[in-house]
Amino acid sequence: MSDYSSGTAVEDDVEIEFATEPDDAEERNSIGWSDEEVKKKIQELLECVAALRMDQKGKLDRVLKWRRQVEAVPEPRLRNINPLKNPSNVVPPLMQTYHQALSAWINNYFSTSPFFGIRSLKDTDDAHLDATFLTKYLNILGDSASDLNLAPIKRMISDEAALVGRCFVKVVWTRDSWAYKRDGVGDAEDGSTSTETVEMVYHEGPEIVVVCPEEAVFSSQWNSLYDLPMIAHLYRLPRHELEALGARGVFDPEEVATVLGKPTTDLPKDQSILLRDEGVNPSYVDDYYDIAEVWFYHDHDGDGIAEEYVWTIHIDSGCPLRLDFNQLGSRMFENFRWIAHTYDLDGRGVGQALEGLQDEASSIHNIRNDSMRIVNMRMLQMPASVVKANSEELYPGKIWINDSNQVIQPLQLGEVYPSSLEAEDRTWNLAAQATAFSEVQRGFSDQTLKSRDTWRGQELRMGQSQGITTTIADGMRETWNRVTLLIILQ
Repeated sequence: MSDYSSGTAVEDDVEIEFATEPDDAEERNSIGWSDEEVKKKIQELLECVAALRMDQKGKLDRVLKWRRQVEAVPEPRLRNINPLKNPSNVVPPLMQTYHQALSAWINNYFSTSPFFGIRSLKDTDDAHLDATFLTKYLNILGDSASDLNLAPIKRMISDEAALVGRCFVKVVWTRDSWAYKRDGVGDAEDGSTSTETVEMVYHEGPEIVVVCPEEAVFSSQWNSLYDLPMIAHLYRLPRHELEALGARGVFDPEEVATVLGKPTTDLPKDQSILLRDEGVNPSYVDDYYDIAEVWFYHDHDGDGIAEEYVWTIHIDSGCPLRLDFNQLGSRMFENFRWIAHTYDLDGRGVGQALEGLQDEASSIHNIRNDSMRIVNMRMLQMPASVVKANSEELYPGKIWINDSNQVIQPLQLGEVYPSSLEAEDRTWNLAAQATAFSEVQRGFSDQTLKSRDTWRGQELRMGQSQGITTTIADGMRETWNRVTLLIILQ
């Protein structure tokens, strides 16, 4: 290179040419960046991640609300704003019912065996044999708990896509192992035995990583994952796993040592809120570190072609744990969407469709419960002198001292209107129409027809509903096809 000066040393018949590096040359890492360039880029990436997380805060707050509603967990704060002591705070399982029905349907739709199917475009015996071999091999990986392990992956994708409307997955090559100590190896002269560390590898190959909405950071201005200038996967690593990744050389050992000297982080706010709502007080938190795996395009060498880099960064300290290229020529993310939005990467699930209906059902239900309680709680109307002469405690057979001429009269407040029950039933019917899941498809008889409902009528309506959901699910089938290609690329 032109930045280097050359020289020649001659000794006897051996001529040695060498290049000397100038004193002002920058030390560069394996990806060709100087330390100052890396530091500047990391600061830029972390600022971008922080800004995008603030942009997504409103959507993530709604996702947190959907997760509470789908678990039918009431909000404790509502008890503090109701003037009635110990008011009703029940969440009717409207969203829970439709979410579990849709999630189970999606999971069942993709629970075919064999799951993978490869077809050859060439009509030759060798091509068909290769396709058959690849099909069998992929299905072995998919069924194996130590490889792709598709069963829990499909359940997580079904749950997230049904609730939030989208679910990112990342297809990467990983190596999972378990290290333990074994003694009795090599007897010493003094009769003692030594120990050695044994590493048992139970997975090394492609892995599908589900990225929930709270962990994915990206700009909402794009409608293609491949056009995104940057996408980040935020996750947490416990101390022992971070140490192991540094010891195995997956992460830079020096940077890992620096990160381990930094303070650990608390549980995310949304996770803490859900735990408290379920009665768990997360007072003790293990040693966790917040990590950002950032995938971004950048033309560092100035040839006009932007390469994709994959940098793993500790968020709090900015330490670069791993700097690498994406060497596969394809972004390793895919997006499962239930009802896809046209102009962005989001989708619509039962969370967005039923959020308002769940609030309405909860309000009507709790108001009716409180009204029934007030109606059945008979109160007494009496002069002030009578109140002063008697204790306020009520019990059967109580004798009232009444020196005045006024009469103690029972008082009844409120009324329970039958229309409130009809309004709540109407909310459930609207939810069935919004999700295309009728009572019949959820395993119940038609509440509108009641005893007039017939088996053939149920079959007809179920077939129509199946046609709608099958058409929507075909979009997710296309996503599974692209995920299969990413697995083959690995």
